[in-house]
Amino acid sequence: MAYSLVLVSSTTVASCSVANITMPATAGNYQIRIAAICNGKECNAMDYFINTECKPVDCCKGGKWTNKSLDWDIKIKVEQAEGTELSNDPVKKSIPQNKKDKKTPAGAKIKPVDVSGGQLNPLSGSLKVAKCGDTLKINEGNEFTFNAAYTCNAALANCTGKVIAKVKDPNGVTYGTWPLPHLFNFATAGVYTVTYYTYCGETVCDSCTFYVNAAKDCCKDSEWKKAQYQVTNKKPNGDWDKTDKTYYSLPFTITSPIPVIKADVAIDLEKLEFSCAQGCTSGFILKRKNITTGVEETPEIIAVGGTPSLYAKAYPQLITIIPTCGGISCGKPIVFRLECLNKDCCVSDTIVFSTGISANGTVATGTEPQWYAPYPLKILSPGIAPFFGSGGAATILQDVVDVDNITSYTASRNITVSKNCNISFSGKLGIAKYNLHTWGSLFKSFKLHKGSAAGPVVWTHVSGTPGTVGTYVTNNFNGTVAATPGVYTFVFEYIRASPSWKFNSMFVTGIIVGNILPTSKDCCPSQNTGNTGIREYNNLFRSFRKCKWFEFRYGHM
Repeated sequence: MAYSLVLVSSTTVASCSVANITMPATAGNYQIRIAAICNGKECNAMDYFINTECKPVDCCKGGKWTNKSLDWDIKIKVEQAEGTELSNDPVKKSIPQNKKDKKTPAGAKIKPVDVSGGQLNPLSGSLKVAKCGDTLKINEGNEFTFNAAYTCNAALANCTGKVIAKVKDPNGVTYGTWPLPHLFNFATAGVYTVTYYTYCGETVCDSCTFYVNAAKDCCKDSEWKKAQYQVTNKKPNGDWDKTDKTYYSLPFTITSPIPVIKADVAIDLEKLEFSCAQGCTSGFILKRKNITTGVEETPEIIAVGGTPSLYAKAYPQLITIIPTCGGISCGKPIVFRLECLNKDCCVSDTIVFSTGISANGTVATGTEPQWYAPYPLKILSPGIAPFFGSGGAATILQDVVDVDNITSYTASRNITVSKNCNISFSGKLGIAKYNLHTWGSLFKSFKLHKGSAAGPVVWTHVSGTPGTVGTYVTNNFNGTVAATPGVYTFVFEYIRASPSWKFNSMFVTGIIVGNILPTSKDCCPSQNTGNTGIREYNNLFRSFRKCKWFEFRYGHM
């Protein structure tokens, strides 16, 4: 007689023999049948039922989160104008691509501005959840990828992990559950409740709830509606010319080369209209940059309805107008060059004869020769350029002790003309007479020479003679010369015929006007500020308009 053992497979052993049974490694209920076999036939059978139990495996033991985040794909775009980045802010560069691009599913207008308790890492395209309960702030209408990772019990090889997510939107509607990573569109503004659940095997080991505040996207569907300007130029006499009432359009597209706008005085921004999302207020940031030096002025905020004047200057400017919605930069900026229309026109500079001081207060030199004194003066050298030539410092000699040795002298005053323009001069020439002698022996000439004192005479003054002893005569003089660029020299010649006339004296006062260096201004002076006043009537008219279309149109600038 023999016995038959049935488990997973059968085996036959001899009667009274020992059968070794190896149970499977998996716990469960098993049936063992022992059958007696006589002459090859099963005679009788007995069934045994065995239940094997194992200590449960803890796949969650030692588990930990390695990442919890909202991710997006990076697209870096840096627009340039005149070789200069319009923005070099890494946060602004690292923006999600357009959500229509399925390969890079993220919103195009996201501007993550704050993470409460978390960390903003724009270079990785990720908003990290530092701890459960955090609130991440984003803009509505953008798609993010829920992403997380959890490490299960590292000592057990058969513990596989996964993370799923559930979301409750601002309206209380629950979505999920989804295995991560999962793409989600935060289509509505408000606070979303997000919960990540981590599984190790079939067991939920941990969960983490955080919040996403999708702020209203004021830039949603924003666009330029209108941007115009008017031009203020100059009349031939130098007065501002505001007769051109044409509204010109500013460029909405950044092109290469940058568009150039020219004006004698300024352009006056008008009708800046940029539409934002409903309920959001528009505005503008004005930036000015000296293209020659690269120096930028402090940005200026243009309020709703603002119409600033942008003055042309002696150097080209890069003007950037950045639209904003709810205080956030939106859309494409308007970029153009502003240049002076007539840089080489004639502008009046003034120099005073008696002091050499220009209209802006500049003095040529501390040893400037004065053309007024109680005693005769002697100019020992031509003086300092551009006012007094290039021969060195001008020295004043009030020769009281050795006045008898002075029989005559020549006083020179040099100026440098900067452009082909008229220069004019006017003033008073005085001669004091203390003895009865003829005028000719006191005063020889007062002339203007082209170049040095030896150059051709382009103007001459003729005066009357002084009166009686102890008096002096003041002679008015004036003249205008069509000058070309270069040096001009005023020459005053004085002769004393006798030592007894030592108390005779002279003076010259007055001004020289024209394009004179080094204080020569330009047609586009840099000191102009404020508004040209071209729209004073228009602004007054606006203040009385109450039409609904007007209020809506200008209430969202």
